[in-house]
Formats: sequence, structure tokens, C-alpha cells
Amino acid sequence: RVAEGYGESSFLTGVLGAAAVRGYQNRDDFTDPTAVAACAKHFVGYSAAEGGRDYDTTEISAATLEDVYLPPFREAVAGAGALTVMA
Repeated sequence: RVAEGYGESSFLTGVLGAAAVRGYQNRDDFTDPTAVAACAKHFVGYSAAEGGRDYDTTEISAATLEDVYLPPFREAVAGAGALTVMA
């Protein structure tokens, strides 16, 4: 599912994802009816389908999960404050 993201670089995905979150949410007052809550998606290993097919099983080691898949979500949620995450 790289086609739905910012590429294969975890660092770049984190930087651009955090920028998108800040751009979408762009306010502190979420009682405003025009406010938007950003959503980090698709959570963690969803894009790790094997053999180029979506919706397939995959094995992700703890190290790969920590080094490759989680950093962009940390940037979007903890760094930029995304209000929602799609599982």
C-alpha cells in the first residue's frame, strides 16, 4: 500500500505525515464546526503484504516493526497530535 503513502522511507513518511496532520488540524478549538480531525491510517503493518498483493498474511519482526513501521505513526500521533488512527 505504498501507493497510498508518502513512499518507502519511514523518516520521510513521518515528516510529511506530521506536516499533513498539522495542516489539517490547524487549530486548537475543536468545538468549531469547521474543525477537522486528522486520521493516521492504515495502522502499522497493513502495508506489509507479501508478493505484491494487498490483504495477505505477513511476518513482521519486532525490530522491523520498531524501526520501519511505527516511527511514522509516532510522528503523526505523538509528534503532531493526530486525533484518530484507522486500524
